[in-house]
Amino acid sequence: MLDLNPLLAGNSRLNLLGLWVSFGYRDRGVGSGLLEMACDHARARGAKSLYVSATPSEHTVGFYLLRGCRSADPIDPSLCEAEPDEIHLELPL
Repeated sequence: MLDLNPLLAGNSRLNLLGLWVSFGYRDRGVGSGLLEMACDHARARGAKSLYVSATPSEHTVGFYLLRGCRSADPIDPSLCEAEPDEIHLELPL
């Protein structure tokens, strides 16, 4: 799910509100397809990057890193406050 309101921290960034794939469907390309759809929608709205607050698990963070995410710079303060234990990443579009 994509938040259509740009983040205050950073230029032209949209927040990926969530991307979940049931355990039985993981490693089948479902997550990659959903992420690509979110990226396409973000690009269509003029975003230059997608902000991701990732659950701090090796599988989840690894998923995003393998798809080109990097540490968010700057970190969005409101999202960091709301989700301080999450790993804050962004994906250039």
